[in-house]
Amino acid sequence: MKTMNRLQEIEQRLAAIRTECMNEGADLDALTTEANSLVEERRALLNQQNDSAERRRALLAAIANGTAGAHDEYGFKMEGPEGRRAYTNASPEYRDAFFAYISGRNMSAEQRTAFDNVNREVRAAFVGTTTTEAAAMPKQTLNEIWDLMEEQHSILHDVTILRTGVVIKVVKRTAIAQGKGKKVNEGAANDDFKDTKVAVELTGNDFSATCTLSYAAATMSIDALEAFIVQDMADQVGNAMAADLMTTIKGAINTANKLTAASTTVFTFAELCSLFGSLKRCRRMVAYVNNATLYKQLVALVDAQGRPIFQQTAQEGAQGAIIGAVIHLEDEAGDGCIVVGDPSRIRYNMVQDVMVETDKDIKNHEYIYSGYARGQGALIDDQSFAMLSLKTG
Repeated sequence: MKTMNRLQEIEQRLAAIRTECMNEGADLDALTTEANSLVEERRALLNQQNDSAERRRALLAAIANGTAGAHDEYGFKMEGPEGRRAYTNASPEYRDAFFAYISGRNMSAEQRTAFDNVNREVRAAFVGTTTTEAAAMPKQTLNEIWDLMEEQHSILHDVTILRTGVVIKVVKRTAIAQGKGKKVNEGAANDDFKDTKVAVELTGNDFSATCTLSYAAATMSIDALEAFIVQDMADQVGNAMAADLMTTIKGAINTANKLTAASTTVFTFAELCSLFGSLKRCRRMVAYVNNATLYKQLVALVDAQGRPIFQQTAQEGAQGAIIGAVIHLEDEAGDGCIVVGDPSRIRYNMVQDVMVETDKDIKNHEYIYSGYARGQGALIDDQSFAMLSLKTG
């Protein structure tokens, strides 16, 4: 009963978080941390609940045949009155079992127990849009993939990513027609508030990646195989997600904030000032550029008096600063383009976290590893970002 009550409390709080994250000024970092913690707790409770029923049946059978308190069906000593231990995707036994599974190796009895224990829940609560039921990614591996994706793509690091596992809606306010905050006489009311909102449903976009290993190569150590999968999936899925998000941001920027330089090769100080001057409601300015734009167009840029405007900075993750904005390298910003704005004005939702499925090509003697994720972002204020591009043609 306590488990059921706690599960109900978790579901109620997760539902409240979905609502709170759409509110203007919501502390998304805190909500993300709380949501991830609740999801992990729910997973553990569901594992415990599912296993408890099986262990009770096993214990009753053991009592009936006189073997109660000895060993479970896998040969392990029963732990406590409800039987064998529960595993989660954070268990080291499960990590070893997962990589044994995707490399075609035999699992030990304990690994098989851990593998079945964790994936029973996955099969019961799979939320992906495909009909595939992939094995749950080990938590350590998933975190390493995310760490690497955020290290390689600053836009993914800067944006708060909600790994909700469900479709959510975010609200974009496009205009306030009446009732803006203003000074009023004592005892006088402001005008009735009227604004225009657009609800954006973040249902997610599919991101896919594939890599192969020969049968011989797949026999590498578990640690080496994990490193290979982490690197390859982070590269491919991360590149696709960052490219999609940057395209989304560029497309959503207000037309007045999309500026074009007079030259096909250089920016001017005046054009850069116009770029930053077009921003509104931008509390934290981050300029996203790729290496080519940084070193060909920005590093040597000077103001009207011939003074360099690029400045070195010791801030972690920044390549420098320019007119008050920190510069973050982002390959997907594109050549000859500066995208500047406040990353806190972006909402990103993961409907399906990164997962890896495996198959065999028995003709070419290869293991096929297919990565998949589903997520989507939205810019909720089209004037909090701006872009300046070199003239084409």
